[in-house]
Amino acid sequence: MQQIFSGNFLFFFILKKPTVYHIALRAGQFACLFLTQSNLLLISSWLFQHFSPLFVKERLADFEIFPRSSSKGTFATMKPFRLSFSSFPFSRHPLKCLTIAGFDPCSFAGVTADLRTFSSLGVFGLSAITALTAQTPNQFDRCFPVNAELFSQQIDLILEQFGPLPIKIGLVSSLDIVQVLAERLSSLGSAFIALDPIFSVSAGDYFSSDSIRFAMMDSLFPLSSVITPNIPEAEIILGRPIQDFDSMSAAASEIHSRFGCSTLLKGGHLPAEFDSCDFLCHEQRIYRFDLPRVTAGSAHGSGCFLSASITAFSALGYDLPQSVKMAKKHIFEAFSASIDVDGFPLLHSSPR
Repeated sequence: MQQIFSGNFLFFFILKKPTVYHIALRAGQFACLFLTQSNLLLISSWLFQHFSPLFVKERLADFEIFPRSSSKGTFATMKPFRLSFSSFPFSRHPLKCLTIAGFDPCSFAGVTADLRTFSSLGVFGLSAITALTAQTPNQFDRCFPVNAELFSQQIDLILEQFGPLPIKIGLVSSLDIVQVLAERLSSLGSAFIALDPIFSVSAGDYFSSDSIRFAMMDSLFPLSSVITPNIPEAEIILGRPIQDFDSMSAAASEIHSRFGCSTLLKGGHLPAEFDSCDFLCHEQRIYRFDLPRVTAGSAHGSGCFLSASITAFSALGYDLPQSVKMAKKHIFEAFSASIDVDGFPLLHSSPR
């Protein structure tokens, strides 16, 4: 068992390959954040040394807890259990994330997909809509940007009520929205911001204009903690082809240097003979994340799923490299166990 401190978080890691359990304590709140399978889970008696058994059990009402006496040992044990989304016990003061993105009426991508991803990791999601769309998993017909005044009111009310919080940004479909975002984000200080620069969509013929792309690069990239372009988007940003792992690593480093934001370059568009390899350039250091490639038909919504997962793990107190590593594992599991919705694979993962 390992204990790692990060701010006011204490994380417990119980490693039992290939399973990793993650437990967290924050400001006197106990929440089970991420379980990948049912099994016996040991929790250090640290809990019972710092909190009353009644306090702990109240926050684990769905589970049976059996503190062992001090004469027999120093661990509390849980029976094997299965944690479903419907029974997930949010803390009385849940951690929060904000998604700023378009509305997909089929919920494979956009705001509704982000909210589903946040919930799968035990984080409460708030949302602001940038655009209304008419689309399905394999067809994109129309994108109608939200009025800038209405959009700014959404952002202002959320930030006024809930304060700065981790933010995931997806579809930005007008110059007015870019301007509002630049003004609001510049006032947030050190808030975590993950920007998924959607220059086109996998389901159809939507392409952002050059003016919107350049405005995002000039105004939003420097304000972001991390941007998550895929290879076609990175090729637009840099104006050159990216064909292999070496050119991916170099591209991530150049984007990081040019705009001052950490850059996660996703390798899903490389030919099928390549594994799923992403490169993160963070604080002038390159991190490489490898996982086997999983074929799940249409990958509509995969970019939303990954960036929302990174944002949620950041809210849970992980640094960026660890957030990316865990988000990659989360999306790998979602691809591996995708749900068939009338022939379209829906990326879905919940604590198990």
